[in-house]
Amino acid sequence: KEVYQVKTQDGYNIKATQDHEVLVFTESGFGYKKVINLSLKDNVVMSKNETGWGRNDYGSLISKYGFKFKSKDLFYILGCLIGDGTVTKKTTVSLACNYKDKKHFKNALRKLGFHIGDCKSNLYLDIYSVKFRELLFKLGLNYSKSFQKGIPESIFSAKEELVSNFLKGLFDTDGWVRKKKRKRVPVIGLTSASKELIEQTQILLMNYGIQSHILKRKSRIANIKGKSYPTRIGYELVIKGIKSRKVFIRKIGFSLKRKQRELETLKNIEQLDKYDNIPYFTQIIKKINKKYALTISREDAKVININGKRRICKEIARKILDYKYSRLDDKLLNDLRILLNNDYKLVPLKSIKKLKEKEEVYDIEI
Repeated sequence: KEVYQVKTQDGYNIKATQDHEVLVFTESGFGYKKVINLSLKDNVVMSKNETGWGRNDYGSLISKYGFKFKSKDLFYILGCLIGDGTVTKKTTVSLACNYKDKKHFKNALRKLGFHIGDCKSNLYLDIYSVKFRELLFKLGLNYSKSFQKGIPESIFSAKEELVSNFLKGLFDTDGWVRKKKRKRVPVIGLTSASKELIEQTQILLMNYGIQSHILKRKSRIANIKGKSYPTRIGYELVIKGIKSRKVFIRKIGFSLKRKQRELETLKNIEQLDKYDNIPYFTQIIKKINKKYALTISREDAKVININGKRRICKEIARKILDYKYSRLDDKLLNDLRILLNNDYKLVPLKSIKKLKEKEEVYDIEI
């Protein structure tokens, strides 16, 4: 069938047929729209609640290959190898690391029971084992270069603990924590040459209720030993909002102490989350005022503080509804209350386009 690709401003992708219905939020409140009728003014409704997890712990597969290490230790290393590993060989896997973190990663690899050797450059930790490489391949770690890497298939059916350990390894290697000038709140992100890896990581984080957006970084010229080399186009995933960052700390976090220390300031920060906002709020309030002939005094305007703002965060929206509109029973106001009382995320659209080639389409019935 003919398929459309819908992209959101945060980087999420939806592929669907033209008749597929999507829940959106507009100036008229909640409603379903067919993909072919979507416009860039619509906001797709996404759940921020934690969803279900797989049940597989892969213990039997580990035993089948003759190993005795714990699944959670293996999945941590799997994440590290996806981040900074060389996995193109069939007999060896190598993990790149700097001098500061070398001891930490050596200890993590020793939990698997291997003797860890060093390359001449002293920046790689090597495991020489055909069986171990076959086990990793069985888990979905292909013989891929950095820009071809993706999330192994086993992650999508694994238990939550294993997924968290995998992401911890991925963020320990390719993740970062930055503090912007004049801002107390550190930013958490992930960088990769693989667009597929970044997009799949975004989906995994959404499973925890963690919001994020994706940025594309242009190729640049790197000077190495006096010679200039063009770098590949890179991609960054940035975790949005204080609430999502706190969920990341609680559910995933870093095991590298130097990165974890940067996040300590987040634990005690309590402030409004500017990313948790409601589009069209001001327009909806104006419609309600006109419909019921309500007037807003200067004092009211100061309390509700709308003053022409297009997007209002949820905390202020609750304050406004409780202050002025608590007794009104109206469809638009009820939609706003549903939005405020449920953990929904409204994501603006970036593009809607029809794909050139037809694709196979699958239906699921419950």
